[in-house]
Amino acid sequence: MTNKGGRMRDTGTKLTQEDTEHFPEIRQLSYAGVRYQLNHQLALGATSTVFKAADEWGNPLVVKRYQADADAAMWKKEVANLHRLRHPRIIFMHAAFEQQGWRYIVLERWGVAFGRFKLKKPQGRERLCRLAARSTLEALHYIHRAGYVHGDMNPGNVLIKLTEANKPVGIKLCDLALAQAMVPGSRIKLKVAAWNPAPEWYDTATFGAVGQPMDIYHTALLLLEVLLGELPVFSEEEIVRGAPQRLALDLHSQLGEALALALTPQASERPVAVALWRAIAKATSPQLPAAKQ
Repeated sequence: MTNKGGRMRDTGTKLTQEDTEHFPEIRQLSYAGVRYQLNHQLALGATSTVFKAADEWGNPLVVKRYQADADAAMWKKEVANLHRLRHPRIIFMHAAFEQQGWRYIVLERWGVAFGRFKLKKPQGRERLCRLAARSTLEALHYIHRAGYVHGDMNPGNVLIKLTEANKPVGIKLCDLALAQAMVPGSRIKLKVAAWNPAPEWYDTATFGAVGQPMDIYHTALLLLEVLLGELPVFSEEEIVRGAPQRLALDLHSQLGEALALALTPQASERPVAVALWRAIAKATSPQLPAAKQ
């Protein structure tokens, strides 16, 4: 595999680590009669920064502030998507507004990016995989049934909540900025972060159109990374030849076989979200692991 020591491609959307010394220029906001206090930076993306925050009710929140030069249409699209796609497994939007030249989205605070959480020992990875699969696939089932593609399934856009003992207790999807409605009869165009792109991203004529099966492919990659502890960055040649699928089959397990089906290069042959969950549930134990971050 290429770049075996790597984590993922640097696409500009990969979240940086928390920066406790970086604060927003405006730390107090007021909207719809409620005051918000912004704290330090939690994450930095290509078009936005996420800050730790709270409202005057004491609710733990984050505030996503779009960069001043970011396309306003992207902010409006994400707000619309968060409003349309409300689900218990998707981060909840409390408010969205424009003030003093900045555009904000106020969201519930939920754990840490999945890409930052790793089990130091292999024990428990299968059970963590089950937890991640249940939550992400339930959310994707809802998103897909609503006629949308998430379009940006990667370890930075899946959040995991931990107890004080670092036991995972829940997972939610975030960042619907690239989510897009499917229009019957038309070819979807997505600005997708190139985190190990699906085969159809390179060649639609051979592997099928870009759409909801791509979300399934990327979810399977995320789950495979949970099982392996680390995932290579595959080259384009490796992706179109099915290297991720073979890596799943090399696990020689029922769970590996389930993931391999979702990693098939042909988009039309991948299972839908609920079918993949059924296969994973059948192959795994429901008991959850205690873990260290």
